[in-house]
Amino acid sequence: MSRQDEVLDQMAYLVDELEAQQVVLGLIPDVLWDARPPGSTTLREMYRAMASREADEHRTALGLEPVEFPSSDTPADLLRQVGALRKRTLQELRATALDSERLDVCYRITQADAAQLREVGLRLNEAAMGAPRVSKM
Repeated sequence: MSRQDEVLDQMAYLVDELEAQQVVLGLIPDVLWDARPPGSTTLREMYRAMASREADEHRTALGLEPVEFPSSDTPADLLRQVGALRKRTLQELRATALDSERLDVCYRITQADAAQLREVGLRLNEAAMGAPRVSKM
């Protein structure tokens, strides 16, 4: 397997992760989608930012034309938008040989994906468990 295939497969992991999250995110009440912990962003804002980066910043960094994306903010639509945008980017990247500079950009995108997914995971854990509680002994 070539370095290009390996890096693009890593980029495709985001699509797999978002598809897996759809089941879990469907269980989260709307009020938690818009809950804002102090000094942080809401889940809705996190996914919206992912879609925005995927449509513009990532594509531009890879030498691809930015694309428009629908403005729907429903959780299911946001996940589908991010996944569809990533699939489109991957399709365009797989159609050409990538130089090492573009492969490095792809790798940095996978690292940003990992950080974002970790942040989402922490937020989902907080939503499932509620606020931390201190037990009295």
